[in-house]
Amino acid sequence: EDTVFVGPRAAPDLLTRSPLGKVPFLETDKGTLTESAVIADYIEHAYPEHSMLPSDPFEAAKVRELIK
Repeated sequence: EDTVFVGPRAAPDLLTRSPLGKVPFLETDKGTLTESAVIADYIEHAYPEHSMLPSDPFEAAKVRELIK
């Protein structure tokens, strides 16, 4: 997968890739996602073998608390 760095010169391309101009954004095969919490949730569910959350329920809740 390609990593894209968004900077001042990328502004015209940014709006074609993230219609609302939001950063960060994640392009998937099904479309673009914005909002950090939504992106983290997508990655967590799309790649469960590489969980981003601790297995302890309290610690996982603390991570979610930080996201919000």
